[in-house]
Amino acid sequence: MNSPFYLNFPIKPLPINCLGRYTLLMEEKLSTPLLDGHDYKPVKTCPKCKSVFVTDSECEGCGFQLSYTPLGEAFGEKSLYGLKDDYWMFRSRLVKQWPSLERKNSTDAIKYKRDLLHRYELLLNFLLGESDEDRSFYWIEFKDLCIELCDYSLKPSELSQMLNDHSFHGYAPLIHDFLEELDHRKLTTSTLWERFVGYKVLGILRIKFLILSGIALAAISTASILVYQYFLLFT
Repeated sequence: MNSPFYLNFPIKPLPINCLGRYTLLMEEKLSTPLLDGHDYKPVKTCPKCKSVFVTDSECEGCGFQLSYTPLGEAFGEKSLYGLKDDYWMFRSRLVKQWPSLERKNSTDAIKYKRDLLHRYELLLNFLLGESDEDRSFYWIEFKDLCIELCDYSLKPSELSQMLNDHSFHGYAPLIHDFLEELDHRKLTTSTLWERFVGYKVLGILRIKFLILSGIALAAISTASILVYQYFLLFT
């Protein structure tokens, strides 16, 4: 049986000058277009799912928003109305029926107030800035947002302090006038309401106590009627 035959060739290292010429040649080839004559450009992909089916605004594969803006739409999910819907969605049926029973010092209420303040800062910076965009819808939301913040124990004077030195930029004059009007309106309303609920009937019981007692009695009576109807129907 014949033994295998191998060809042995001596391997010599290339000179330094040859390596330099080969390196320059490879760099020249890499920097020139491909052989088919097309100069290919990098493909735009989605940073989330790596899909190539993307537009200038979103990914068609996973829906990821490429043109992300923290402000969002005026009546979208990031707006006051979206935040308010998300907050009240998880309130009890009793609180939804009588909002005055809401505990505004609870953890959820404090977080909701913090989200409202963040939204206020975003809208304030947008309304004070220079923009050709129609901001009328954002102005409507901004006024509703100020009223909502005042309902959560924030004073209009505290909101106006965030204007700083932007007294004549964008919507600043309108914002200043609105907060002054809101402050005056809140002061008048709160004074009349405090006088009413603080009045003592026969010099003993305050009206506020009678109102809360009536609400609690109505809730207990409603629950009793529902329980009675349940046992009446299924027994």
